[in-house]
Amino acid sequence: MSLTKNFILNWKEGTTSKFLAMNSNDIVMMLHRNQNGAIALRLTSKVMRNKIELNNFTAHCYKINGENRLDLFLETDQLVSIFCEFLDYLSECLPRFTGDDASAFLKEEARKWTELMSKPRKWTKEKILGLWGELDFMQQILKALKTGGLKAESRLPNTHLELLSGWGGPSGEPQDFDFGELKCEVKCIGERSDTVSISSIQQLDVNDGKLSLVVVKINHDDQGDSVAEKVEAIATVFREHGLEKEFRFRLSLLEYDDEKTDQFNERFSCGEPYEWYDATDKNFPSIRASTHPALSSAAYTIKLNALNDFKTQSEF
Repeated sequence: MSLTKNFILNWKEGTTSKFLAMNSNDIVMMLHRNQNGAIALRLTSKVMRNKIELNNFTAHCYKINGENRLDLFLETDQLVSIFCEFLDYLSECLPRFTGDDASAFLKEEARKWTELMSKPRKWTKEKILGLWGELDFMQQILKALKTGGLKAESRLPNTHLELLSGWGGPSGEPQDFDFGELKCEVKCIGERSDTVSISSIQQLDVNDGKLSLVVVKINHDDQGDSVAEKVEAIATVFREHGLEKEFRFRLSLLEYDDEKTDQFNERFSCGEPYEWYDATDKNFPSIRASTHPALSSAAYTIKLNALNDFKTQSEF
């Protein structure tokens, strides 16, 4: 559970504020609760002047003791979990920034927050399977990092931070993972499925580097792993490297709630090894924004037997 959420659930009577973080320019971040019980992110600083506005929040700006203060009050209890994960993430990152960089960081994160919160996530069966596949992919890399099992020529990340930073799915990037030289789109399908679904004309389109389509075939398995179990296993590894808060923040952007795991408890396992395909090849069957500029959007399916000529070696 988020540390901030744990504090809110156990908020002691009479306590109105909790210190969260500050940076070298005295930008102070607090968790605040007014007399009506409304929860707010409170930012106080003599140097920060950027006004931050977010959907689902009410902003109060004023001066006190010569300092600028901004209170962002949460308007709905339905967003408490993701709000708390967001605060945990900001608490970890804010001390790294100074001066105008800190203000710019907060403003940019607010922009991302507003954009992501305007697109509520509906957890369909397909999306749950998609998250299972992304988490399993991350676990495979984490295992390789632990054992030193990555191939010498592999273009997969060499550090835990690079792995987490490259996970673009939660922030709405076209591909699930972007490791610079290599981008990976992970598709999780049933063991008997013979097609993969592509959701946009950007998904298999890249300007530089290589793009691999990674197909993960799974089946229901009572002895397998659930999404909830994978989340906790990965969080444990990232905790050892000081990255758990950022991992859970990214999950919160997907509106994953660790207290509502019933829908994430179905167990699966990989029926076969991953299948890797070179989706950068100009002959790869796809509809791409760069080659079809007249199209604004499209979704389509590809037959797996049409991809045999594009199979490549695993990067693991």
